[in-house]
Amino acid sequence: MPDKSLFEVVSPLGEEQGQQVEATSSGSKMLSPATAVSNLHAKKIGLVWTNFRNGDVLLEAFADLLGQRYVGLEFVKLQSGRELQWGDHPDKTLADVARESGIEAAIVAPGC
Repeated sequence: MPDKSLFEVVSPLGEEQGQQVEATSSGSKMLSPATAVSNLHAKKIGLVWTNFRNGDVLLEAFADLLGQRYVGLEFVKLQSGRELQWGDHPDKTLADVARESGIEAAIVAPGC
């Protein structure tokens, strides 16, 4: 008997919620989400690994593949917050660390 399983295809872009979220970090106000980066050539991209098993391997694979495709990309392994190491659980200071690093976009491997 043939398998009649159904699968749903989901867009990685997600669904628009129609609202902006305000958050505070270290006393400063931020709006999210950020605007999309239109072109990746010669951009500085943050890699954020937040303790997901093999997330570091995944991020390094993304960096390798994107680096082959786009000229002049620079990748920065971002700490998950002040006084933390790459791969630690994220801290509320992660936004400050990202801002101070001067990245133009980020790839995040979230943890559970």
